[in-house]
Amino acid sequence: MWHRLLPARDEHPGKMPGPHLALLECLSTKNYRSYQTLAMTQKLTWEDYEDVGLALFERFPDLDPLEVRFTDLLRWICEVDDFVSDPASSTEGKLERIQMAWLEEWQDANA
Repeated sequence: MWHRLLPARDEHPGKMPGPHLALLECLSTKNYRSYQTLAMTQKLTWEDYEDVGLALFERFPDLDPLEVRFTDLLRWICEVDDFVSDPASSTEGKLERIQMAWLEEWQDANA
């Protein structure tokens, strides 16, 4: 069934398949080992705010994210394993998205 969700190869000529397409291909062929390898080798960027927020929550489970200064937040994000984005390309909006993802995890754990 997963193969029906995959776009045809010529649907987007010249474009490399994204991580979601690779995930679906792994699931469609029941190649779970490849999925695990894909998940373990995924590099985190500013766009992966939920994954970065989860990593921060796992590192600082007792810390209220709303009490963190953006300078500390930026430093801690850059220290997350597999985070590869340039710190200079951060923006207030990107930091806020990560902070809100971390806050959601923190609130769920402290509810």
